[in-house]
Amino acid sequence: MDNEEIIPDDEYSYNITCIDVSVIQFDWLEEDIIDKSVCEIEFSIVRDIEIFDENIFLYHMDFRFEMEKLFYIHIRTVFRMEIEETNIFKFQPQIDMINMTYGFIKDAIIQYHEDAGKKFNPENFDDMPQDFLDDYVKSLPPAQFRTEIKGDGDISQAYKPYYTFKQDFSYSLLIKGTILVMDEIFFNNPSFNRKQNQLRLEQIIPPNFYLTFRNELNKLDKGEVALNFKKFVYLIVAIECVCHILTTDHLDYMEARLDSMKFGKEYRDEYIRIAEPFARDSKANIKKGGMTVGNWEDKYDWDKLIT
Repeated sequence: MDNEEIIPDDEYSYNITCIDVSVIQFDWLEEDIIDKSVCEIEFSIVRDIEIFDENIFLYHMDFRFEMEKLFYIHIRTVFRMEIEETNIFKFQPQIDMINMTYGFIKDAIIQYHEDAGKKFNPENFDDMPQDFLDDYVKSLPPAQFRTEIKGDGDISQAYKPYYTFKQDFSYSLLIKGTILVMDEIFFNNPSFNRKQNQLRLEQIIPPNFYLTFRNELNKLDKGEVALNFKKFVYLIVAIECVCHILTTDHLDYMEARLDSMKFGKEYRDEYIRIAEPFARDSKANIKKGGMTVGNWEDKYDWDKLIT
């Protein structure tokens, strides 16, 4: 896609360029409905940031859009942002960013309909009313990029490189297994209530944070990958979740799919052998440094949380 630059007019100076857009999930819900007036529309936006360079950040915006009884789509847009570091945590999605993402959604819906031979013509539904979008942006709470981390020091350090994954078998298996299973319960496997899983894990493994570190870890085949402290915290929780899922009845709903993705029983057993001590030792090392992490202190009932 072509880069598109946005220079918003606001109380502080910044500029944004859209550098990537991807469809994370798309589901048909029920039969096609020709009359869109009988449908309710629901959408939400969540955000994440990464430090790219001095006063340069990557701003990830996850846009979830559902038209009742017709389709659900989750699109992620990534913006390269130039802004003073002191202002990054105040930043809210701008209306032009939302309009751009909504345009990407319409393009994707058109393509999905054509591919599936659906009767509903998405070109018939209008752009979302501008005043509705304006009101939505104004109603957003102040940007909060929580980390559940407590301790001395500057919280901005949580967004700087902390742990480096090297190219070897253990790291590759750890990352592959974690991503395959989390993708199953969050996005890919229709046997799971994926939307409900995302909502239930929002405070434990936020899907928007998961997507950010997933994208980074998928680059391991090209070279070493460094995660910041915030991402590493949520990765450890995800690893603990996956270790549990692979030893319970939840595995029944994904076993054949994992086998087909070259993550069979032998690899799953080896994953647990590597992952459990990795998570345990990582948490112990961080605690030795005087940090406490809120979502590491709780014991989660993964069987009830994941459906």
